[in-house]
Amino acid sequence: MKLTKSGLRTIIKEELANLNEEEYMGHYKIKGKDIFVDSNFVNKSKGALGGRLKHMGFGEFYLSTSKGDIQFIRTSEKISGFVGRAHRLSDNEDGKLAGKLVKQMVKDGNAEKV
Repeated sequence: MKLTKSGLRTIIKEELANLNEEEYMGHYKIKGKDIFVDSNFVNKSKGALGGRLKHMGFGEFYLSTSKGDIQFIRTSEKISGFVGRAHRLSDNEDGKLAGKLVKQMVKDGNAEKV
């Protein structure tokens, strides 16, 4: 198989995107009562609040904790400074559990506000 310059550029772009999602800081933004997080935040949330990150399918995840579940609901929001897809946080505690997650992620050095 012959590799073209265009094909090589595509491969490099995809690998850099994967690198960004796996190794860099998570980001969050608060809009009104909604908390949005990027793909880095989702990846970094593994183990946060003693929870387990689980895949629900179709690009959506949830963090299962002893206090309840926090859903990462994918959105079409385009937020400057985000890596990958934007997700809206949701829980059954009127956002209190989601707020605790963000605070813990910031405290642990895994997330920053954009």
